[in-house]
Amino acid sequence: YKHDGTTRTPSNSWTAWTTSINDPSAWTAAQDPCIQLMGGGWRLPTSTEMSNVISAPQIWTTAAALYNSVLKIHNAGNLSPAAPGNLGARGTGLSYWTSTTTPNANYAAKALYFNGALNVTDLDKANAMTVRCLRDEITATLPTISNVIVPTATMTGNAAKAIATVGNSGGLPLSGRGLVWSSTNAIPTISDQKIIDPGTSIGEFTGLMNGLVEGPTYYVRAYVETSLGLVYSPAVTSFKICT
Repeated sequence: YKHDGTTRTPSNSWTAWTTSINDPSAWTAAQDPCIQLMGGGWRLPTSTEMSNVISAPQIWTTAAALYNSVLKIHNAGNLSPAAPGNLGARGTGLSYWTSTTTPNANYAAKALYFNGALNVTDLDKANAMTVRCLRDEITATLPTISNVIVPTATMTGNAAKAIATVGNSGGLPLSGRGLVWSSTNAIPTISDQKIIDPGTSIGEFTGLMNGLVEGPTYYVRAYVETSLGLVYSPAVTSFKICT
């Protein structure tokens, strides 16, 4: 989940919240959000590493000491199943996940926690906590790009908007991102019609396909490129203009 202090994404309008998680395993590399968001070389810290953060020689014992340190760890609060998915303790408490599990009855995981005292303790996995990431080494990987969405509500008689999201850069600067589309090639490439997006960061971007007509099936993919290579959407999105 993402929370900007006011709105949760997915939306606060969702009433369903997982209040119990039956999973005694540690946070695997395949599920590590640091790897998913920033690519190879990044990961969640272990509970031992997080304990070392607040131990000698630093001996940080308060949230203020953590924030005033070079790490700038702040009171980000958490999303709790007690108040389903609502942000609590922002500005007064902190909870940062580690990758280490504790196989107890509540299926908890270790987290750096402050609520009057600073320690690494067991917290229920049904909470959504903040994460901080470690980088062991620069390990470049290929970037990732989502499938394309073509909202029917944005279509006109001769144009359609396409939306895609760059998931991570693989640890390298982006050298290009955009859309490729065709009405004759069912697996379009950069040799077909191409829309170059000027953005050079991860996240969502849009492009407008012009000159369309009613009748043909159009095929579209997104692409993203770094010095390591070019990556297309995992699947091709197809659509028709229907006026």
